[in-house]
Amino acid sequence: MKLVDDLKSALRSVDPGKAWSEYALKVLSSEPFNALSSDPGSEGAGSLAATFTIRIKSAREAGLEVSGAHEVVDAMKRLPPDTSINVLVVKSEHYLVQGFRHASSGELLGCLVLKRLRDSKSWHEAAGNRSQG
Repeated sequence: MKLVDDLKSALRSVDPGKAWSEYALKVLSSEPFNALSSDPGSEGAGSLAATFTIRIKSAREAGLEVSGAHEVVDAMKRLPPDTSINVLVVKSEHYLVQGFRHASSGELLGCLVLKRLRDSKSWHEAAGNRSQG
């Protein structure tokens, strides 16, 4: 639950008027969410930009709703590739939400909201299995 609260708090601190943060906060407040792990993961900005460019394309090709995608990838591309980014992942019955926070500054760089398929348990299953046909 701490990760969910951390993500909500980070979203509230984003400059007002950013549609991705307002939507993610609305989704996180709509139903109960659970963290996939007790601690955020960490990865380099360059690796995240490359990985999520592919995942987002696959998800959209599969007809899945993805919000905040371009903002996240653009934010990662503006940083040096080895910049450490914390990834906060939470899920509910209907959504998978991933927040991306700069490990040094704590700034929330973006947030992806993926509307889950009823039978999928993760981004990999939702984007990967559906796009393979």
